Amino acid sequence: MAAVTAVTRDDPTPPCPVRRLGVFGPTRYSCSFEMARSALVPLIGALDAELRPLVTRYLLSGTTVLTHLGYTADVLEYRFGVNGGSAVLTDGAYYWRRDAAEYVRIYGIGLDPEAISHMQELDWLAPPLDDGTVTAVDSFLKRELSLNRY
Repeated sequence: MAAVTAVTRDDPTPPCPVRRLGVFGPTRYSCSFEMARSALVPLIGALDAELRPLVTRYLLSGTTVLTHLGYTADVLEYRFGVNGGSAVLTDGAYYWRRDAAEYVRIYGIGLDPEAISHMQELDWLAPPLDDGTVTAVDSFLKRELSLNRY
């Protein structure tokens, strides 16, 4: 009987430490990029009012990694809509949906204290990313979200 050998795929893309920003990052299980109302409701008002504009500015300053055409509407009270709202942005450490800024600004949706500290350490502006970082995050997200299947 012939020996069976494992076939491994050479993947030149190094692992990427980018993490999902709370409820705002798509997952492998929500590739449709639908925003879950049930995940947002318990977080309404959890972010202090004085932090909302700072966090909003940070989220809007991220680098777009995955673009998604289309329009997303507020799933809570239909108070806003965002062109390309399900696009994915990053700062090299976290990733989030483009419409996350509106949920933070309007509803004060809470984020992990660790993420808030990270934003504060960067003076409330996402850093510019080099091409290598953008490529690594893009590859990681496509692999993690199973977007390379087509």
